[in-house]
Order: sequence, then structure tokens, then C-alpha cells
Amino acid sequence: MAAPSEVVHVRNVGPEISENDLRELVQPFGNVTKLVILRATNQALLQMVDVAAAVNLIQHFMDVQPSVRGRNIFFRFASLQEMRTMDRNGQGRKGWKQACFSLLRCDPETYVPELPPTSPDREDSDQCSRFRKVVITMGASILIVAGVIVLIYCSNYF
Repeated sequence: MAAPSEVVHVRNVGPEISENDLRELVQPFGNVTKLVILRATNQALLQMVDVAAAVNLIQHFMDVQPSVRGRNIFFRFASLQEMRTMDRNGQGRKGWKQACFSLLRCDPETYVPELPPTSPDREDSDQCSRFRKVVITMGASILIVAGVIVLIYCSNYF
């Protein structure tokens, strides 16, 4: 389990669950300063006003199973200490990149920076989805090239 922080990871966030639904659910524990729903992975990251609010939220939902629109959701501390948002000039992208890297469990050094968000309100889910497609495409390309090399190598012996 990650160390307590202001940032909370939410799992099983289906397409029927909105940002307002999540805000209303966690409002009794404190204000939400940032919230990002990663639609492609049915997950969300939310940042509470302070660590104490996040701790109270996590402790409460250890004993009570939260449900939103008929779907059970799960809370835990995120590995992030804080979420950063992207500005219009492309500065400060660490927030969504960090979310993508932690959810995809991939190395930030392999990130392809040429993927701009399609719109400001869907930047996180689109970025993660596009990033995952690039990684899958690169993996498939490597397998195809390896297969061709094996065929060429083997054809020399037959």
C-alpha cells in the first residue's frame, strides 16, 4: 500500500459515474482540489485538500463499501504525492503523464511526447488511451520484425 498522501486512487469508475458523483461521495471528508477520471481504464485520481482528509476518506471506506450508480468502487492512496495539471503551453504535464505511467506500469523514459491532447476536458483519458495504443503498436511492430528475422535466418538452413 502506498504511503498516505493527498492523492487518492479510485478503481472501478464506470462510464456512468461522473466527476460530480465522485465529488459528492467524498465531500463529507473534505474538499476535492483536483479530479481526473481515466475513462480508458475505469479509474480516477482525486486530490483532497490535505492528507488528513484523504486518510479519513480511506479509513471510512475500509469499513463501508462505497457504491455509485449501482457500481462498487474502491479507494486507496495513490503513489503520487500531488497531481499537477497541464497548462495551455504544454508545461506542467507531469500530472497526466505520471497517472498514465503508474496505471500502465511503464517506464517514463519510453514515453512518446508527440501526443498532444485532443481537448482540454478529455486530455487525461485520451492521452492514456493514445499512449497505450502507441505502446501496443510498437510492441506488435517489434514482434513482426523479429518474426521476419527468424524466417530469414531459418530459410538459410532449409
